[in-house]
Amino acid sequence: VVQLGGFDTHSAQVESEDHSIGKHADLLADLSQSIRAFQSDLEMMDLDKRVVGMTFSEFGRRIKSNLSGGTDHGTAAPLIVFGSCVQAGITGDNPIINAQVSNDEGVQMQYDFRSVYGSILMDWFSIPENTVKDILYEDFQYIQIIDGCDITTATDDEGIGPISVYNFPNPFVKTTNIVFDLNRSANVKVSIFDVLGKEIVVLTNKTLFSGHHEILFDSTSLPSGSYFYRIQLDNEQRVGAMAKI
Repeated sequence: VVQLGGFDTHSAQVESEDHSIGKHADLLADLSQSIRAFQSDLEMMDLDKRVVGMTFSEFGRRIKSNLSGGTDHGTAAPLIVFGSCVQAGITGDNPIINAQVSNDEGVQMQYDFRSVYGSILMDWFSIPENTVKDILYEDFQYIQIIDGCDITTATDDEGIGPISVYNFPNPFVKTTNIVFDLNRSANVKVSIFDVLGKEIVVLTNKTLFSGHHEILFDSTSLPSGSYFYRIQLDNEQRVGAMAKI
């Protein structure tokens, strides 16, 4: 384990005249160059197919800059897994960011970090899925991160949708319906989060049959503002934004 500090950028995160340069950009350049150097050494020693690397941090950052030109502690954050046996590309969807972002709003979590850890335990260390759930948490989602190097994927689940996901009305006053379709039966967890990333309520967490579904969210006890719904299926998830007025 190696550490690169300095990411707690509450001030002077970027240069005031050019937001593409500054402290944060320099830190990411150090990280990128270090990963490349490590991976190059592994390849020269013919060990690259025996090693998987991963970055992690103890906190994310908020979306909006503070008055000191930095960002304060937030919720979700990117996580990088690298190596010759890692499936290339971005896992997850582009985050939904409203045009008007509040000062305390963070990017909403899509995949729980424990699902990343658990998927690597399954595919790299051949740990059974039930053991992963016992060690980490029952709502663990498998993600195909490892690809190639004669590694057998630990699950052969087909994609299960949703075909479409939305809520109506949006914005809403008291209630809104979260709507989605399933290609086949699956365990579905529907949760509501606030802008700080706190899970407010779980609307359902059970097996649903294939077809069309609508779940009512009653927000009578909640203040006006921005909220997010997260639909977690067996091995997939979707996140959507909504506003209570």
